[in-house]
Amino acid sequence: MASDQLFRTITMKPLKKPPSKEDGLEVYYLHELYLASLAAYDETDFYDMAQHIVRLAVNKLDFDRFGVLLYDDVTETIHGTWGTDARGNIVDESTCHTPATEKLSPIVKEVRDRGQIVVWEDTPIVEFSETEEAQIEVIGQGWNAAYAFWYAGKPVGWIAADNALQHGPFDSIHQQLFRMMGDLLGESFRQIKQNNEITQLNQKLEALNEQLSKEASHDHLTGLPNRKLFYQTFDKKHSFCAREGHCLAIALLDLDHFKCVNDEFGHATGDSALQALAQTFKKVLRNHDFVARLGGEEFAIMIVGKTRAESLAVCERVRAAVEEFVGPAAGLRQPITASIGLYHREQPEDVSAMLKYADKALYLAKDQGRNQVVAFE
Repeated sequence: MASDQLFRTITMKPLKKPPSKEDGLEVYYLHELYLASLAAYDETDFYDMAQHIVRLAVNKLDFDRFGVLLYDDVTETIHGTWGTDARGNIVDESTCHTPATEKLSPIVKEVRDRGQIVVWEDTPIVEFSETEEAQIEVIGQGWNAAYAFWYAGKPVGWIAADNALQHGPFDSIHQQLFRMMGDLLGESFRQIKQNNEITQLNQKLEALNEQLSKEASHDHLTGLPNRKLFYQTFDKKHSFCAREGHCLAIALLDLDHFKCVNDEFGHATGDSALQALAQTFKKVLRNHDFVARLGGEEFAIMIVGKTRAESLAVCERVRAAVEEFVGPAAGLRQPITASIGLYHREQPEDVSAMLKYADKALYLAKDQGRNQVVAFE
């Protein structure tokens, strides 16, 4: 660009008042269509946009009757959106649909010619009856016009107009307005369709990310949090207890002789038992407690409470529920039991130390006969 290029700026003052028909029909029509094009960018539903265009055509642009139709070329069905009835009233025609029967096929075929306004001169003027299975009703004689809008290389609908009320000609300015409204609807359809597709893709992506995040932090068999999430949650529980004046205890639970269950009844039964155990935890633990599967048949529980006796009561409730429910839920006649080691301190230590002492208590529970709760002294 030459360095001596001169530039000029123009300050546009807003119109003191919108153009009226007295300012010239072309100026008035184009201004109203311009406002409609601005509104199109804010529409998120095509039916709302169709209603907006029908109101514009009838109330502002002096069309007799106007309608927006959608076309499904897979089922060859015509669907109504918004239009005008025989008296020119704007009506919701979204429940009206009709197959492109042999009678309508020539119309559909001609409208499918891209970029062409199709006008039928001196022909019957029809309308949809307001029923779920729309019927075609002849209401007069005159001209009909149609103009298709497209998406992804195929017609997805068209606008239709006729002169059933005033019987005026389809003059050049209304032909231009007709084409511009059709193109505006086509662009709106494309924008809304693509935005909806993007929204659906984003929702799928969010769901996938959520699923991947859950898989990274939860055990795939039981759905319980895994070791990684257990460590991450400890700091939050620790802070909560310090803030609220509670104590934080850790219990380790190990199913007794679980290897024998797998060896005798198969791993499918063992998996069912672990899944039943996860459901048992949900039934007997409180909302502020937290349980995770550390691996195999070993589980860790964080217990929020006031006293050591309260923590022991929670563990005993878990132990009793395991003995009562897990075996029968897995299809076994004999019960499956659990040994639990508890470590409770008024002032919680770091998670590794607490797990170490809970593990010592768990070994004591096993050494003393299993199916019991032992607290580390």
